[in-house]
Amino acid sequence: MLCSRCGSDHEGGFDYAAPGTRHYTLMYSNEAPLDSDLPFLASAISKIDARLGCMDDEITCMDDEITYIDDEINQIPQRPEEQLVELRRKRVSLLRYRARNRRILSPLRRLPPEVLAEIFAWTLPTDPKNNSIQISQSPWLLSHINRYWRTVCISTPSLWSFFAIDYDEPVHYPLPMVEAHIARAKKSKSSSVWQTTRSCGRNSA
Repeated sequence: MLCSRCGSDHEGGFDYAAPGTRHYTLMYSNEAPLDSDLPFLASAISKIDARLGCMDDEITCMDDEITYIDDEINQIPQRPEEQLVELRRKRVSLLRYRARNRRILSPLRRLPPEVLAEIFAWTLPTDPKNNSIQISQSPWLLSHINRYWRTVCISTPSLWSFFAIDYDEPVHYPLPMVEAHIARAKKSKSSSVWQTTRSCGRNSA
């Protein structure tokens, strides 16, 4: 089925990014694009927008056609309803594909590591005694978002400067996590906090 505006063949599908290409890698990771990638990405998004515009026109035409066709529908080899369903399915696929491409251009992906590290610092508990070793809290949580965030997080010793262990709470502190936390803080003055209901002690490591 050819687009009435641009003449493209909707039945032929769309040239999506192929596995193993730079475009594909950027789409399915959080890697920041290089300056040399930007013209290609802008062109890809422009082509997708043009294709979506054609599909929108076709959908509008087919909606109108279905409104007026009644008895003759059964005489058409492929009913307009079926064509419309297929066209809308492809449109949804293209919208998702465009969204992935636009995410590559997100300013957040291109933040310098020192700026990102400063933002990370604001996510830490204000009271070191509340900075327990848990995967659901900063800085551990930040190191599990994506590869770039993990690299910045692990390479910023100040994010790992403090941790708290409460002996009065039935919380399990995995030894490998404790060792990793201390190792990541080795270039900074690392402090550990031991807290009990009776007293709170602090010891520099």
